[in-house]
Amino acid sequence: MACGSYKQTLLCVLSILMDRSDASHRLTQKEIARLVNELHDLGITRDCVKRNITELIDNGYPIIREKGGWYFNHILSSSDLDLIIACLQSYGGLSCAQRDGLIERLLRLGGSWYHPVSLYEPPKPTNPHFPYVLDHIHEAIRRNRKISFSYADYGTDKVLHPRMDKVKTDEIKKYTVSPYAIFTENSRYYLICNINKYNSLTHFRVDRIINCAITSKSLKDPLKVRGMEDFNITKYVSEHPFMFSGEVHTFRVRILTKAINDVFDWFGMGTAFENETESEVDAIIRSEPTSLRLWALRYRNEIIRIHEKTPEGTYIPFIVHAPDLS
Repeated sequence: MACGSYKQTLLCVLSILMDRSDASHRLTQKEIARLVNELHDLGITRDCVKRNITELIDNGYPIIREKGGWYFNHILSSSDLDLIIACLQSYGGLSCAQRDGLIERLLRLGGSWYHPVSLYEPPKPTNPHFPYVLDHIHEAIRRNRKISFSYADYGTDKVLHPRMDKVKTDEIKKYTVSPYAIFTENSRYYLICNINKYNSLTHFRVDRIINCAITSKSLKDPLKVRGMEDFNITKYVSEHPFMFSGEVHTFRVRILTKAINDVFDWFGMGTAFENETESEVDAIIRSEPTSLRLWALRYRNEIIRIHEKTPEGTYIPFIVHAPDLS
């Protein structure tokens, strides 16, 4: 047969263009016909290829003709795919099989000419249940339902072990929370939620949640949870830079002006500054205290002093437990 069946040749031409062409590797009608005949033994002609390409373009497929021939304009460029694959490799919330499966599907999107900049095995322990936990949390948020789960820690055997109840020492501790949002920080997913017996927000690492289930109980009214009145994820992350739960306080941090970039990186562009001189400035920082201590130790060479704002509105020295800070 000169052109094979209509549907068969149409799909074969599309497959060849998607797999064997891109902006740097264009195919002539003659080359497409040769490849289709070699791979699928259809005996199609150049004219048949042209008709199929026209049909595909008329139906919205991104096939482009430029000098040198035709090519499929892939939705994701090589640089797009490199970025996505790098993110997957640096993220520790997936099992090796899940990560490799996603990368394999992404590689197919780039066609046979695409080769990632680098592929490596990240040496991180992972929770194979992570995708299912994430799905449960998203579904619970959509349905305004509480979730229950156990929380786990890694042992030296690189296996997650559930935390035990401190009262009933032979039982695994169970958490029931109202989930409000999920966000990523430092390549980790965090659940922002409320534990029913408290009136404040807390967060859990999603990749350490196990045995997650959606309950029939409705979420606690966000207006009854401190911090949810004007909740903003960006603000929450900037106030908990090392992801410790706790009350957020106001601090006046005297820094060298060369540290302004670091303040913005960790506490956001909304940070206010006062009393600026040529080399120093006061940064007004909202943060959870333990997070600020860790940050201060990391940047101690750029920090002159730290004071914490009291409920009365005065400032008192904030102790960081470093000999050169007070």
